[in-house]
Amino acid sequence: MKSIFSSQLAQLSTIEVMDATNLAGDLFRRSFNAEIPDFPKHFVFLATIEPGISLTLGYLHYTRKNSIYLCGGMCVNSRALRLLSKEQRADIKQQDGVAMMMATSSLQQLTNHEAVFAHVGHTGSYRICMAKNFIATPYAHLIVNWQEPITEQRKQQLIEQANQYVPF
Repeated sequence: MKSIFSSQLAQLSTIEVMDATNLAGDLFRRSFNAEIPDFPKHFVFLATIEPGISLTLGYLHYTRKNSIYLCGGMCVNSRALRLLSKEQRADIKQQDGVAMMMATSSLQQLTNHEAVFAHVGHTGSYRICMAKNFIATPYAHLIVNWQEPITEQRKQQLIEQANQYVPF
């Protein structure tokens, strides 16, 4: 578990789980009109408002393909956010919001990869990814965050590899 933020108001954390159905299945279904993926990596952003009581504020999925990750399925639970106090929501907003906090902490938890790719069509998601050092590729909606210094030739190979899987 990666704790991002703690105050008297709530503790926010991004956790990786093997199966996110119970924590984020309804949120994913509402957001994408589809079932949550049944394969790793699942990250759930939780607000623990008191011992034993947590709200799912967001969800994000990464699929490992060789030396890259494909990022998708980001969704924010606006219903759960409304259950938080005005002060709690202000604290989250001050840290750039649920999606930004979740993206930051989940990217930090990924290891041993050359790049993370995202396929984004939503303007807000695109803005968040660009703030996390993603850059455009020659393909519409496909963006990349290079994790290791690699040659231009290798970058092109990885871009072509990721493009085979769009949309993801």
